[in-house]
Amino acid sequence: MALKYALAGMSDLVSGSDHGEKAKSVDLTGCVTPDALDAVLREKLGIDGDGDGEGESENEADVRWRFVERALQVLSALKEAVSEAEKANPAGPPVMSVRQEAEAATTMQICVVLGLIPSLVKGVGLGPEKRSK
Repeated sequence: MALKYALAGMSDLVSGSDHGEKAKSVDLTGCVTPDALDAVLREKLGIDGDGDGEGESENEADVRWRFVERALQVLSALKEAVSEAEKANPAGPPVMSVRQEAEAATTMQICVVLGLIPSLVKGVGLGPEKRSK
């Protein structure tokens, strides 16, 4: 049961909900401005974007970090759930589908791009635009 909830949480973050409606994907390629990125992340986190204009730069970084924190919580829960499921039935079918594995990889990539890369010293590591998939 924990696996089902972890997969659903990851799917909600990365792909949207699958409750009979077409899933809305987190398309960060369309976010050409920081404001567009923050708007997408606010929507995914369910945060109201209407502020008083005060301290907005702090809030912009905060929404990105809150998204990374939530994604890491989901990935951690997924790791535990997959481990438990594989221990319970080691010879059984794969625990995750190909789509779910791709969503996990996408979630990890988002964590790296929003959480790790901004913290690196300039010139260290490859930027997201230079990474190959």
